[in-house]
Amino acid sequence: MKFFYSVKTSLFVILLLTSFQLLNAQSPTTVTAGADCNFVRTFNASNEGFTSASIYSSDDDVSFFWTGSLLEENSGLTTRDGSFVSPVYANSGMGETSVGFSFSAPAGTQYRIRVITQTSSTASILANTANGPLWTALGATSGTLCLKLTDADLTLGTPVRYEFSFRATTAGNITFDNFALASANAPLPVTFFGFVSRQNADGTIKLLWNVGEEVDVKNYSVERSFDGSTFNSIGTVQAAGKATYSFDDAQFAKGTVYYRIRNNDIDGQSKFSGVIRISGQRSTTIQLYPMPATTLAFLQHEKAPAKAMISILSLDGRMIKQIKAQPNTFQTQLNISDLSAGMYFVKYDDSKGDVQTVKLIKK
Repeated sequence: MKFFYSVKTSLFVILLLTSFQLLNAQSPTTVTAGADCNFVRTFNASNEGFTSASIYSSDDDVSFFWTGSLLEENSGLTTRDGSFVSPVYANSGMGETSVGFSFSAPAGTQYRIRVITQTSSTASILANTANGPLWTALGATSGTLCLKLTDADLTLGTPVRYEFSFRATTAGNITFDNFALASANAPLPVTFFGFVSRQNADGTIKLLWNVGEEVDVKNYSVERSFDGSTFNSIGTVQAAGKATYSFDDAQFAKGTVYYRIRNNDIDGQSKFSGVIRISGQRSTTIQLYPMPATTLAFLQHEKAPAKAMISILSLDGRMIKQIKAQPNTFQTQLNISDLSAGMYFVKYDDSKGDVQTVKLIKK
């Protein structure tokens, strides 16, 4: 299931200017064993609104399917990543969340959990079990996990979604069951669970959105704006009882563009999604955290090609150091202990014409 695409860029100066607008700060997450996970979704009657593959996932993720009693990945592949995302829940803790699940998987399978905002153009991550190594081993071929994620970005009552990803290198099905949280909250009664954008290979823009239960929904109007205030419809997608919808904007122009989705009901009522913004024909796909950083910083990026390079630059564009990204990885650790306190730029160059820049603040 392919949703992520490379973006061709040419002017590094433009990237430096736009990086201030695209910056998304991230506090570090501490992951410890949890003790208050309560099963809230057993999947015995339905898929409980879980969507696979996640619209926030990487470009080669395989899907999980509801079997009537649990979620299962049964692609038959030996090496694969699989992901899915929960409906929206109100976070029940201040600065923390507890989440758990039961599983079975081939030996050596790894997992990752990301707590993400309800609506984001670039998968805004609030907390992440992958703040250190990108993946964590399950440690067994079956069992139950309960984890406590402590992170300053998690606030009481915040609408969040939980994305689960699994990576396996051995044949055999992966199963997921008994989703658990710190309290037995039901999903929030919202229509739009998520709204993101992707760049297609031909430069056009793909919009994707997740919705909740469709009751008397007629269609979805895709609306575009160039000033963030005046929106005009650019197309309609008929409601079809699905969890995920998409729309391609073939007329996407350079500069800053805003999108939103209007839910049109049969009775004439409507509801809007959140608004996402795309600047300079791109949605940034790199994230740097923690921010500010002291000795180590972690750069999340799309799967790194063989010659991908990461550069740390001064504000005047002077090269300070370069780090080679490990091929096929999604995260690179940056040792910044030798940098003086101040502001820098981190540039990610995939060697294929996609160059992105993000701001780094060193304490």
